[in-house]
Amino acid sequence: MTIICALHDKKTNTTYLGANSHATLGDTIAPGPSPSWFHFGKWMIAFSGEAVHTDLLELESDTFPSDSDSALAVLKHLKAVFDEFDIEHQKGDWASPSYEVWGILVHASGRVWDVDSHLALTEIPAGKLWARGSGMEFALGSDHALQRTNATSQQRVRRAVEA
Repeated sequence: MTIICALHDKKTNTTYLGANSHATLGDTIAPGPSPSWFHFGKWMIAFSGEAVHTDLLELESDTFPSDSDSALAVLKHLKAVFDEFDIEHQKGDWASPSYEVWGILVHASGRVWDVDSHLALTEIPAGKLWARGSGMEFALGSDHALQRTNATSQQRVRRAVEA
């Protein structure tokens, strides 16, 4: 079961990133095929889904908009790379193609975004843990329970990944 997560702690101005090293093959939990988080200048990004997407990120790393402060510039780059390698999936009634990958995008400023399979961005507020992957619900449930305690942001991320 894959879990990637991020949480920006506004009090300490620290962003905590988490990931386990698992993948699922049907109902079987197996070691993950590649690292979860990738660093490109001002950006960190992690994906859950097909491993080919992270391979493409590494392959096209020299064109990543590393110095940009715009999440939309990063999404534009991802879309161009995914389209170049023709890995989109379009269903008849969908308004936009799906790339069969879900992710979390983090800027050096601490801003965190959810990236869905259609490359739509949703900014995640500081203090809110966000997760993706087949274990997303477990991670979010774990964090929900921890919010009633005095757990630190680092502990919240660690427990979410352990979920």
